[in-house]
Amino acid sequence: MKLFTTAIYCYTFLLVCFYDLQAQNQTSFEVKHYDVFDGLSNNWVSDIHQDQDGFLWFATQYGINRFDGKNFKKFTYRAGDSTSLKGNWVRSISQLKDSMLCIGTFGGGVMVLDPHQEKFIELKILPDTTDYHRNEINKINKLLTDKENNIWISGISSTYRFNRADSTLTKFYNKGSDNISMADDGTILILGRKKYQNLKNQQNQSSVFKVTSDS
Repeated sequence: MKLFTTAIYCYTFLLVCFYDLQAQNQTSFEVKHYDVFDGLSNNWVSDIHQDQDGFLWFATQYGINRFDGKNFKKFTYRAGDSTSLKGNWVRSISQLKDSMLCIGTFGGGVMVLDPHQEKFIELKILPDTTDYHRNEINKINKLLTDKENNIWISGISSTYRFNRADSTLTKFYNKGSDNISMADDGTILILGRKKYQNLKNQQNQSSVFKVTSDS
C-alpha cells in the first residue's frame, strides 16, 4: 500500500511538472488596440493585409492605411487627382505577383496600387460594350488573386474572374456572394446567401451546397 501511494505521489508530481513546463513554453502575446486617435483614418476596418515588405494595410470606410509598426499613412480620394483612390470605402486588399496591391472599393471599382510609387491605377475590367451592369461590379465585397494571377471579384450580385493576361471578364456565380476564398489546391470557395459553392479553377467545374439553419 505504501509503495502504491508513493507511486501515485510520483506520478502526480511529474504530471504537475509537465504542465508547468508546457505553460512556460507557451508564447505570450500582447494585444494593442489602434483607432483614429492613433492615426487610423476610420475605425471601421473591412480587411487587413501584410505586403511583401512587411507593411500592414488596413481597408477602412475612409480610405486605405499603411502601418509600419509605429505610424499610419492614409491614402484617400483626392478630387482632380487621377492617381488617388476613386472611392474611399475600401472593402478588400489582395496581393498581386508583381508586388502590386489589388484594392476593391464599394462604389469605386477595382484599383491597383503601386506601394513604392504610392499611386493608384484604375483597373479597366469592363469592355466598352458589355452586358454586365457597371454599378454592380463597382460595388465589391471581396477580392482575391489566384495562382495564375487572375483577380476574383465578389460583387453585390455576382462573382467574376478577371484574366489579367487577356483582359477578359467571366461571370461564375449569378447571385450575391458575401465572401470568397481559395483552398491550397486552387479551388475557389464562394459563400453566397444560403449557398456555398466550390469551383475548380482549372476545369471551371463547380459544386453547389445549400447552407441550412439549425433554427
